Amino acid sequence: MEVPICVLEKVLCMSVGDTVSWTGKYVFYLDAEQDFVQLAKEFRKKVLNQTDVTCEDGKIQKDSANFTFNFKGLQNKIKIERSSANDYDEIVLKYSSSTSYRDSKKQVENFQKIIKKLSAASPQQIDLSKFRDSQGLKERLSVTISMRKYNPFYRLTLRHFDGDEGILKWNMVLTEDDLKVEIKKHMLRATSSNEEKIIDVLKNYIALSTVG
Repeated sequence: MEVPICVLEKVLCMSVGDTVSWTGKYVFYLDAEQDFVQLAKEFRKKVLNQTDVTCEDGKIQKDSANFTFNFKGLQNKIKIERSSANDYDEIVLKYSSSTSYRDSKKQVENFQKIIKKLSAASPQQIDLSKFRDSQGLKERLSVTISMRKYNPFYRLTLRHFDGDEGILKWNMVLTEDDLKVEIKKHMLRATSSNEEKIIDVLKNYIALSTVG
């Protein structure tokens, strides 16, 4: 029997609450001549130019930077790393937080802001096609959502399982162009080079207390 995702269950999750671990990753490429330390300083400056944002901790090194920002009471840990190839650098931003289900939705806006601030701080993004060893490399984003009690779903109907099939040993994969959404028990991971598709997943996933 096919069971549609129910709005009532969504409201239940928001009312009862659950802890959501939220991890984002943004990968892009820069000219190797760009100064990483200056990039990190400019990024921090642009983030702190926003209202209601404070930096609780920060450390900038030659090839990495770590920050803890507070967005209106929501704490977010951010790590930026650089790895160098021949004539270009790979920049990886990692964004993590642990919040309630309700507040995890607010992290969507925060994640978008962080990406925009880092992009604005690093204007010299390059065309990788001219580099021989860069085949398959491209700007990309991924977000992983992990929940303690509930199960995150996106654009899916659920099937009722009987007996041993109901143990929830399942793995679902949804693909749409270059968007890939992988769903396991208590976890959802979305990957794409298209920011809008990632944001759509983050805005529209819902949490269910049971499956089956």
